[in-house]
Amino acid sequence: MAESTVQHWDALWEQHKNEPVHDRQLLRIIELYRSMRGSLKGKRVLETGAGSGVDSITLAKMTGCKPHCVDYSKRSIAFLRKNFKAAKVTGHFIHADMRKMPIKDRTFDVVFSNGVLEHFKTENERIAIVKEQSRVLRPGGLLVIGVPETYSLYTIKKQIAIRRGTWFAGWETQFSKRELRALATKAKLKVVECRVYGNAPLSFPPLLQRITTMLHINRWLASDVVVYCTK
Repeated sequence: MAESTVQHWDALWEQHKNEPVHDRQLLRIIELYRSMRGSLKGKRVLETGAGSGVDSITLAKMTGCKPHCVDYSKRSIAFLRKNFKAAKVTGHFIHADMRKMPIKDRTFDVVFSNGVLEHFKTENERIAIVKEQSRVLRPGGLLVIGVPETYSLYTIKKQIAIRRGTWFAGWETQFSKRELRALATKAKLKVVECRVYGNAPLSFPPLLQRITTMLHINRWLASDVVVYCTK
């Protein structure tokens, strides 16, 4: 069976591939944190498995928070520095494995990851990672995990590519809302909410976008399920 390895990610970031920004997930982070603790301005935010850093950069521009990024790919760290410099955003970068981060307990106000947890094969690994994220989260802080959603066209396309050996990451799984909630609970977190994000692609003509909304089939065009948690 194919593996998702650091070599896959070094190769990806060697090509300087940017990821799409998870705008609505980030807006929900801002809304939930504001309702619990207030403004994110000046707060310390950690993205684990940061990749290109586009979400951290966007969140910093939206809120004035202090972004920190962890990734185990050296190419990713180099790409992060380049992207932050181009965006004129100050960031802090840590080359480390998110399973054991060289970070003190209770350091960050928000810890989040998007498109990371699904690359680890066993439930024990995933729980350990979420517990490590929780360890560096301050009491009253927000922990957010975004992963691919099970019941979607994205997942069908992905599984075909994995079986053909053409999936860019080598291997990847997916989660339903119930499965992601259960994972957070097993990691001793309190689930604030769990949401599926799905829209017709922007490449769809306006009329087709309206039709998919009217027929309530955007659910099948989803790509992400996100859980928002506290300790």
